[in-house]
Amino acid sequence: MTEQRQAPQPPPQPWFDPRTGNATEAFRRYLLGEFSAATTNVNSGVAAAQAAAAAAQATANAAAQQANDVGSEALPFSASISPSGVTGSGKVNITTNVATCTPAGGVAPYAYLWDFVWGDAVTILTPTADNTRFRSSSSSGGVYSCTVTDSTPGTPLVAVANVGVSITSTSE
Repeated sequence: MTEQRQAPQPPPQPWFDPRTGNATEAFRRYLLGEFSAATTNVNSGVAAAQAAAAAAQATANAAAQQANDVGSEALPFSASISPSGVTGSGKVNITTNVATCTPAGGVAPYAYLWDFVWGDAVTILTPTADNTRFRSSSSSGGVYSCTVTDSTPGTPLVAVANVGVSITSTSE
């Protein structure tokens, strides 16, 4: 009987809510220049460091398990998006240039999932392909992610990369 294991999760980021993936209020204030040392919560920093250490240990455990499953040394796995930012401008149904997510390492074939991180929500034209475009009918901006899962037997590896999206409406 094959044991089912859950893919390791990326380490938590203090700028994003781990339940929703949305930007935290502190991150929004930081982007707007309203963040100061007086608003820093030391306890959340300690908790984030502890969570990051636990996530790093979980990743190391998953890599060791992958080595056992594959029968060799664990393969490194990461993802990148090119270009790092996409833009589009026009009057209606404005579409950006193509963003391509490229995995490195792991075991092919790969599964892709593009998702909203924060900012203005726009339409993701091909949410489960290695490349996509974004569409909106008005000026928008935000960050989107591509989560890539490999086909490692037993414990698939997961990598996440982000891309900035900027759409400008010229109809005004």
